[in-house]
Amino acid sequence: MNAKKKIHVLVVDDSAFMRKAISKILESDPEIKVVGTASSGEECLEKVPELQPDIVALDLDMPGMGGLEALRRLMKENPVPVVVISALTYEGAQITFEALESGAQDFIYKDILRSPLDILKKEREIITKVKEIAKKGIALIKPVKTPEKRAFRSLRGEKVIAIGTSTGGPVALENVLKSLPDDIPSGIVITQHMPDAFVKPFADRLNRLTKIDIVVAEDGAKLEPRVAYIAPGSAHLVLERTSKGIAIRTAKSPKTLYMPSVDIMFKSVAQIYGDGSVGVVLTGMGNDGKEGAREIKKAGGVIIAQDESTCVVYGMPKAVIESGLADKVVPLDKIPEAILEEL
Repeated sequence: MNAKKKIHVLVVDDSAFMRKAISKILESDPEIKVVGTASSGEECLEKVPELQPDIVALDLDMPGMGGLEALRRLMKENPVPVVVISALTYEGAQITFEALESGAQDFIYKDILRSPLDILKKEREIITKVKEIAKKGIALIKPVKTPEKRAFRSLRGEKVIAIGTSTGGPVALENVLKSLPDDIPSGIVITQHMPDAFVKPFADRLNRLTKIDIVVAEDGAKLEPRVAYIAPGSAHLVLERTSKGIAIRTAKSPKTLYMPSVDIMFKSVAQIYGDGSVGVVLTGMGNDGKEGAREIKKAGGVIIAQDESTCVVYGMPKAVIESGLADKVVPLDKIPEAILEEL
């Protein structure tokens, strides 16, 4: 994208207040121009070819043609980066994950159960996500093939897989986790930057798609092989050695820029598992995970990073790769195989 060209955005929402509020937020940034608005899925489909926006901010819950149907039509007829605006409810979360699977790059949630004015608190998130995703464009993601059956070198519980991700993570995680075998000898811990209310619906969805068990991490749970534990949105996931084995802990402190934090999870993994640590950094904004990856490397563990071409946002992997911490840099469809090679 030409650096001098403003990012053109089409805002789609059936609420006049939301259209105005989101437009005002976006245009407060000098690099963004709202080129149009639409109040329905039908109007969105008409305006995209006419206005040719760089990105669409799309509400999902609209009368008539909803946002999900409009998104699927867009991806077939006029592919364009899309950030969905999602209601903070269980049903809203499930539709959001369907939208991500259908081609949306990421989501911004609005808490309709509280006040429409809460959208104004999302200014930084809205601007940052729209700019980063518009500049990157649509990520080139190939379907992930299930790796061939293999005999594992490591014993049960000898190693741990720790995955950190943010923007674009739900789709990336879905692709990776559903390709892992049901006899994997390691436990898996995951930090995905995500609102707390979305974590349980996300785990439920993944459970329907994967061969391994997916759970929201609970304080005191024993780390088991063939189980993936996802950090709750309001606490860090850390590991602790106990007389009964390795336990999951959910910690509210320290307060960091990211809650939950990939760095804190990675550092904990390095302390407990040392050279049995397999850290994986997937698509995401910012540099969360870089310092934790450094600790895993110091402990003799391995770091796998997603390559630029398949990232929705090449922030977190880039920070790790450019710091010289990545042992393997591979596209998303090769991540499962790269993980299994270390077990």
